[in-house]
Amino acid sequence: MLNTPAILQSKFDALNLTQIINEPTRYNSKSVNTGTLIDVILTNSPSKYTSAVFSQDLSDHCLIACIRNGSATKRPPLITVKRSLKHFCEQAFLIDLARAFDSVNHHILFGRLDSLGFSNDCLAWFTNYFSDRVQCVKSEGLLSGPLAVSMGVPQGSNLRPTLFSVYINDVALAAGDSLVHLYADNTILYTSGPSLDTVVTNLQMSFNAVQLSFRGLQLLLNASKAKCMLFNRSLPHLLTRPASLLWTALT
Repeated sequence: MLNTPAILQSKFDALNLTQIINEPTRYNSKSVNTGTLIDVILTNSPSKYTSAVFSQDLSDHCLIACIRNGSATKRPPLITVKRSLKHFCEQAFLIDLARAFDSVNHHILFGRLDSLGFSNDCLAWFTNYFSDRVQCVKSEGLLSGPLAVSMGVPQGSNLRPTLFSVYINDVALAAGDSLVHLYADNTILYTSGPSLDTVVTNLQMSFNAVQLSFRGLQLLLNASKAKCMLFNRSLPHLLTRPASLLWTALT
């Protein structure tokens, strides 16, 4: 049962809603003390309301690999990784995408949503959500004419980071024996092994496969921001090198 005031309870009862979750999927100190199992969201913006609903549903039930908190796409990620001390050498590759959010192909995105089990009504809603969008540029008091937008996820929308996470979710499957962390338009690909030659070979193969996966999503690597990092117990300092020195980018 919802722990809500009577006036809100009466409004919910009038909607004749069906309860589909009988147990809480998320615990925190506040919910334990108050007995509140789900959040009540009131807003005058349908887009923000829907964003909150879908974000909770996807993240609570682990249907996608990663969701950024909030909409700050440039916030540094916090990653906790358990590394094996038996491997003396580890290599990481930091991948940055060029204009990633603006390059989302709507047809591919709808296919991703369909594969996650979204209903036809939900898919129709998203089709309408992305249709007939225009953008313009304002500079020095002058406003350009509107230009139709046929790609990308809307800037400023709460749905933006979640939809992009759904869009690139399957990239993790291409990493092979390497491990991958996805967050917004940045990706960390890393592996470990008994020698530098081993990790370089394995990570190069994974990097090539991940590049092909991104290419299939029409996303391009920002080579100037890609970095390679070497972790080695025998080295006194962490080595960071431009990606072009160690890695071959696909052309």
